Amino acid sequence: MAAQQAFFRDNIPLSHQVIVDVGAQVGELSAFFEAASDGTSQILSVEPLSENIEQIEHIIRLRQAEAHWRTASCAVSSVDGETVLGVRREPSGAWNSSVGLVGTLPQRRVRCCTLSSLCPEATVVKLDIEGHEYAMLTEALPRMARVHTWAIEFHLVAGQALSAALGQLALAGFSLRAAGRRADDASESWIAVDIPASLDWSDLPVAQRRADGSVFKMLHVLAQRKITHPPAEQR
Repeated sequence: MAAQQAFFRDNIPLSHQVIVDVGAQVGELSAFFEAASDGTSQILSVEPLSENIEQIEHIIRLRQAEAHWRTASCAVSSVDGETVLGVRREPSGAWNSSVGLVGTLPQRRVRCCTLSSLCPEATVVKLDIEGHEYAMLTEALPRMARVHTWAIEFHLVAGQALSAALGQLALAGFSLRAAGRRADDASESWIAVDIPASLDWSDLPVAQRRADGSVFKMLHVLAQRKITHPPAEQR
């Protein structure tokens, strides 16, 4: 997490922004965004699990950051309503959830919202929602013109083409870089390399082979375009 935070600090404007942490879990990255912006940015932590929301709100109270950091207890999707999540507790004790794992985990029905209705004024969006990013991005991208940076964790999902999602971002004027650490770098520092919008899962190596024979692939993408709106303090 420290390497990811250092990369975000070096590559994303974080001061005087409207930052949305989608899939915030217990708020570690949200807390980083709040600290890195020195309180000048508006932070929204979006998280569907009440256990995690309680932890985030505890941090907000400790920091006395209620004026510029808030939470939204919901899953982000392509429509407003309800959805069913598969829920699991990690060895660390943290709770995690996924739309794509329903059927293999205990289920929980939660409220779902579109990102464009939650925070239409967002300028920076970090997105980690375990495979549901494709549906959510199709809804949000054309409706959220102020976003200049998307930091997205894409997951291999059957029936979803990575190239289609990257193509949407490129068509909207975003440059695309894959972000992460080099396998041979002992420092674990993150780097970024330019990628084409035509990149697809068949071009990427398998990260993990599961016991059931399925494979896991994941790609961090930093999509950015020129900032065309004034920062928050000028509006």
